[in-house]
Amino acid sequence: ICTATGDEHLANPKAAGRIVPGTEVRVVDDAGRDLPLGEAGEIWVRGPLLMQGYWNNPEANAAAFSDGWFRTGDIGFLDADRFITIVDRKKDVIISKGENIYSAEIERAFQEVPGMMEVAAFGVPDPRLGERLVVAIVPHAGQTLDAGELMAFARANLADYKIPSEILVRPRPFQRNALGKVDKVVLRKSYPTENKGSDADVVSG
Repeated sequence: ICTATGDEHLANPKAAGRIVPGTEVRVVDDAGRDLPLGEAGEIWVRGPLLMQGYWNNPEANAAAFSDGWFRTGDIGFLDADRFITIVDRKKDVIISKGENIYSAEIERAFQEVPGMMEVAAFGVPDPRLGERLVVAIVPHAGQTLDAGELMAFARANLADYKIPSEILVRPRPFQRNALGKVDKVVLRKSYPTENKGSDADVVSG
């Protein structure tokens, strides 16, 4: 649905690209209302390049389409030049104390830490906050990362509401799904084990 030349990418490296002619894009809130330029919401698209639906799967079509618009599940925003920037997947947004926390933003921040191989930010249910932000980190082989030092890094580099409730440093790589992405469903399910009685280094914020 979007493309960018080399010069455009250099000028706007965080953007996925400019919307291609003939494709319509909306950025909407949870109620399906259009949001202004620069404000993040779910990206809906329609146009001749888009599939018409899932074959013989009315339930999937009902979940994915609204009046001909395809709900991508991506959270992003548009600018005045029709460039689109993706900030997260909707299913990975953590809502804590009424604030939206984009897991991809948290992960990018921790990727600056030397010795870190991979990082995953995810939410776990909390009766008071709605969700608590947890960050799990795997160091490179032979590297040691201290959870307390990582929490200090978070406090120095993130807004107060984006500081994790807990940081886990674990010795094992993350399990991945069929697309090769970190399986956050598995991470959420395994969180109680990782947090208590495991070989992970854990610190609370």
